[in-house]
Amino acid sequence: MGKKIRMLKSVILFFHTIALLTVSYAQAEESKPEEILNDWSAFNCYTVSAAIEMLAFKNGEKLSKVSRDKGRFYIQMSETNPDNFEVTYFAGFPLKTASQVIVKIDNNKKFLLYSHPEPQNSGEKSYAWSHPKDDEDLIKALKKGSEAIIESNSHTGKVIKDTFALSGFTAAFNFMKNRCK
Repeated sequence: MGKKIRMLKSVILFFHTIALLTVSYAQAEESKPEEILNDWSAFNCYTVSAAIEMLAFKNGEKLSKVSRDKGRFYIQMSETNPDNFEVTYFAGFPLKTASQVIVKIDNNKKFLLYSHPEPQNSGEKSYAWSHPKDDEDLIKALKKGSEAIIESNSHTGKVIKDTFALSGFTAAFNFMKNRCK
């Protein structure tokens, strides 16, 4: 039982650290991109894209309207190690607590992101993060892909599917990587 508690504490600490980055995302959203490369915008130490299609389903039926902010997909240079990058999804609504978010690249490669297990504020409720061990492979897949579909579950039981075009991702990623050094 002690091992499970230590693991849970480690996961919670990881999410609290990531949640602090949420503040920098919110502040940075008000700034202008340094470079716009097709569907991706590059900033000093991160790149971001907005969803090009946002679908919502309840009990398998497509909903015509859902109240939410636009979904965004972020790649940020790690503040602790400039050779590492962090992948974050902003859902635009509160995610189901401690849920998995599926990222499919070209309907082929699949990766998982994770919502906060114990969100303390509304900011933490709307984000999902990749596991650090998956970041490099996920970024490689994004560079090779043409489309990413992110499927998540809202706290109200809706299934949300946001589609992101990957045109310009590699150029935006490289711009951000070179600019942030």
